[in-house]
Amino acid sequence: MNINYEKLAIEVGYSYLSGGYGYWEDGSGKIHSFDSMNNDYLKNCIDFVERGIKEINNDEYGITNDIKEYLSKMAKEPREKDIEYAKKQIVGILKGKKAELKECQKRRKSF
Repeated sequence: MNINYEKLAIEVGYSYLSGGYGYWEDGSGKIHSFDSMNNDYLKNCIDFVERGIKEINNDEYGITNDIKEYLSKMAKEPREKDIEYAKKQIVGILKGKKAELKECQKRRKSF
């Protein structure tokens, strides 16, 4: 399957990824640069990403079914290994966003 896993992640509920590198899209669709965030907001974003990773790893809120549903729209009926692979890819994307946020946080602490 040729899947854009970042798009899949956005479709299944991780819309904050829409902001792109160094940015965060909030629930109302407003995009914030990491540099414009205060420390509390930045920490909240990190916590939010951590909850997303936990949701996927623990199959909370039926996330596996959501992923399967969206994969079905993008390709033929996905196999179990396709769904598990998609979950791993999305977790990797979320970990990347968390690393971006933490790097911004680290830069602030070094000043």
